[in-house]
Amino acid sequence: MPVDEAVDEQTHEVLEEELSEYDREAAERTAEAWVADAPDPSAVSESENATFEIFETDDGGYQWRLVGSGDRVIACSGSKFADPATARDAVTSFKSEVAEAPITA
Repeated sequence: MPVDEAVDEQTHEVLEEELSEYDREAAERTAEAWVADAPDPSAVSESENATFEIFETDDGGYQWRLVGSGDRVIACSGSKFADPATARDAVTSFKSEVAEAPITA
């Protein structure tokens, strides 16, 4: 695909303007405050815990999604699986991998 240099230049100008207004320290403070205000995960009652749902897609595949309070989707599989059992195995794998995952900036 050929590059449209005028569009490319305009994109760079927009990005430069947005980055010049970005305040990393303010963003870090906001993130730290958000984490500090978040409820302790161990204090959440069983009824408030998120639930993994396995569902059939329109094309006959299966996916999983992690649903929190208020039916808010927290995470979902990026892949489709041939059957519910394979999707369930993917959930088990996901749960074991994220249990010790660090948060990086």
